[in-house]
Amino acid sequence: MSYEVIKVHVEDPQLRKTLELLSQDLHIQLSEEGHLLNYIQKDQLIVTVETTDNDITITAPDLPHFYAGLAQVVMRQQNRQPLNFELDYHFERNGIMLDCSRNGVVNVATVKKFIRQSVVMGHTWLMLYIEDVYEIPGEAYFGAFRGRYSQANLKELDAYAIQFGLELFPAIQTLAHVNQFLMWEHEMHRYGDIDDIFNVKREATLQLVEKMIASLSECFTSNRIHLGMDEAYNLGRGTFLDENGLQDKTQIMLDYLDQLVVICDKYQVQPLMWDDMFFSHYSKFSNGQQVKIPETIDLMYWDYYHTTQEHYEEKIDQRREIAKETSFAGGSWRWTGYVPHHIKTLRTTIPALNAAKAKQVKRVITTAWGDDGSEAPFETALFGLTLFAYLDVNNTYDEALFDQWLQFYTNQNLTTWLKQGELDFPLGQDEAVFLDANPSKYLLYQDLLLPVFMPYIESLAFDYGQHLIEIATYFEENQSTTSLLPDFYAVYARTLAERWDLPLKIWELYHQQDKASLRELIVNRIRPNIDSLRLLLQKRRAIWLAENNPMGLEIIEQRFGGVIMRAEMIIERLNAYIDNEIEVIEELEEKRLDPLAWHYQAKEIPQAVSYIRTERIMSRSRYSW
Repeated sequence: MSYEVIKVHVEDPQLRKTLELLSQDLHIQLSEEGHLLNYIQKDQLIVTVETTDNDITITAPDLPHFYAGLAQVVMRQQNRQPLNFELDYHFERNGIMLDCSRNGVVNVATVKKFIRQSVVMGHTWLMLYIEDVYEIPGEAYFGAFRGRYSQANLKELDAYAIQFGLELFPAIQTLAHVNQFLMWEHEMHRYGDIDDIFNVKREATLQLVEKMIASLSECFTSNRIHLGMDEAYNLGRGTFLDENGLQDKTQIMLDYLDQLVVICDKYQVQPLMWDDMFFSHYSKFSNGQQVKIPETIDLMYWDYYHTTQEHYEEKIDQRREIAKETSFAGGSWRWTGYVPHHIKTLRTTIPALNAAKAKQVKRVITTAWGDDGSEAPFETALFGLTLFAYLDVNNTYDEALFDQWLQFYTNQNLTTWLKQGELDFPLGQDEAVFLDANPSKYLLYQDLLLPVFMPYIESLAFDYGQHLIEIATYFEENQSTTSLLPDFYAVYARTLAERWDLPLKIWELYHQQDKASLRELIVNRIRPNIDSLRLLLQKRRAIWLAENNPMGLEIIEQRFGGVIMRAEMIIERLNAYIDNEIEVIEELEEKRLDPLAWHYQAKEIPQAVSYIRTERIMSRSRYSW
């Protein structure tokens, strides 16, 4: 949908500069002949817009809300809505967290684009999740070959954000989730406890953590820093145990927090941390102990799984029992594979933010994790970013109005966004079955002769291949001049339509000893699918290099390369059988099993499941010792 450009005139030179940078996102043109645009700053979370034939006056608490008010003028004019209005916001801080630590490190240009897209929606903060992908002077192995940000990169991004009034700040890991750094064996020997957890009793670890905080405190204007500290469930059970004996996890954690507070005070930074170590059933913090964390540390409650407001309200109350401040982190579901789950984003975000409003939570953020390789493009997170902005200012979810927002802010409508997820979430199918399932990933990657997920091909109660062709046709007919996503998902759907049931077809024809049909399958399905896989990789590579630093792309290429080479080898194996060079194909003699049978009480196999571990999809043999 195209928008009529509004001409505006601004007298303030700094404001004019930022509006020039935002003109494309705001659909405005700076012109002496345009409306005189006035910005009045007032410290309350209300945006008031007054429009006349010659003037637009926007009263707002800060620049992002001012830009949001201007964006609403353009959108409302296009939709013939009143141009004098008031927007009542709920959250002091709202924005997105970009996960730059799952192979995909968002490049500087793309972070700047997210900053621009954020502020025109009224978002006021953006968090870069950077486990080991930032420079620490003197620590050459920290983030080596991972596309890390230099200090100069971060300073550049900070300055860019500041001019728009956006708070940019880092989220790191100071306890667990440091497996990428600890893959260097000598660093594991120096700092490691067990799994991906630091040995927090060692002086070397404290010195390293201080270097982390010192480095980042130089780069950001914000004094806020997220220390991570989630999912360290085996804390104190490795080298820590060998060196210090068995100690209570709660006490280890609290002692370590005290030391972190001292470091943060030294560098004058305000720490946040994830909340789960105090509440998860995997941790001993859930045994009824009453703990109080240091007052200078804010808890961030993360939850993007539940669909009732009551659940979120209960958990917010629980967090406030041990922490002075509580922020909330929801999710923009882009971490289930190449296909984002926007339906899950909707189902979880609406009740979560309703609860945050009811409980007067001041700060919220949507996380854009990239588990298992950052396969989904970062652009897919715009759906959640827009939803968080929409719900900040609207008390109820109105599908038609949200569709307007998506068209204005992302240039794609709600139907197109949700169509991406239909590769995993077919309309008309049982939501309880498909809401979390990701057949588009495991049916793409699984081996054609050793298909771990073949039972789920047989269990599908509809023609998945035809469904995929319909999705591909939709995206082919709805291409975009501003986004590569429709083209990518068109090719993805076509490729999967060719491939999804090949393991079952091969199995059936082999056991029927139908060699003529096997030969036809090679010619008509397997060989063309190899070409489609190459094209799909080309499309994903183009998006990756546009969005990210190049490091990490090798993982995607190695995965596709393995699937392609394996398909070529399987053609050789099938031809050897067809031509009577071998009597049997051993890989097809073994009984097929359900890899997730332990998940289910019922004996019947569900139609689809959730599984994102690529290496275990591709093979049950080990990739490493």
